[in-house]
Amino acid sequence: MNTKEMIETFGTVKELANAIGVTQSAVNQWGLAVPIGRRKSVRMALRERANELEAEAKRMRRAAKEISEE
Repeated sequence: MNTKEMIETFGTVKELANAIGVTQSAVNQWGLAVPIGRRKSVRMALRERANELEAEAKRMRRAAKEISEE
């Protein structure tokens, strides 16, 4: 699990750190790969983020449909 990719996925070091409940300093110390002990929490945060994005996409599709029906 690549640290840089995870930071990009969450947007910033701060957002990744907040998502898994650690400090920004902790994330900055990870190096190239997410430490094995943090991978489970990162995976859980990724699932949560995916669910949020899916819900947002559904809201946007509904809004677009309502606009097109006007």
